[in-house]
Amino acid sequence: MTRPLFGLVILFGASTIIIQTILLREWVTAFAGNELVIGLILFAWLFWTAAGSWVAGKIKFGLNISVNILCILQLILSLILPLQFILIRLLKTILQIAPGEIAGFIPITCATFFSTAPLCFIYGFNFVLLWTIYNDLFHHTSSNNSSLNISKIYLLESFGAG
Repeated sequence: MTRPLFGLVILFGASTIIIQTILLREWVTAFAGNELVIGLILFAWLFWTAAGSWVAGKIKFGLNISVNILCILQLILSLILPLQFILIRLLKTILQIAPGEIAGFIPITCATFFSTAPLCFIYGFNFVLLWTIYNDLFHHTSSNNSSLNISKIYLLESFGAG
């Protein structure tokens, strides 16, 4: 079970960075992006990912429930992702920004902050689920191993992102 789980975590990291890069390009295009726009997008991405991780960390899941929720959330992600692209392309219309007009700081901040929420929240939640599955499979329940276990999952996810 170790190899499929490790492969899943590596794939999770790879898919996350690919999607983040593509969506970042979409947002930059939508808002005639500069470094400020990129910073706002990355802030929103990290904020919602941390929020998803925090919420998942507050809930105690068993192994079977963790696997089931992970599968359901992956299905939801596959539905949200195309909608995310459509939303980003419609943001200027939704915000009533004329062609050629550059959006202001507040509209860009609000648009990126709220449009990243569903996707990034689920990514953060999934990261904790992957750690929970790893922890439950290998019975690493002591608090001494907890930080070591999460670092292994983070390392694999980072490897996939790289």
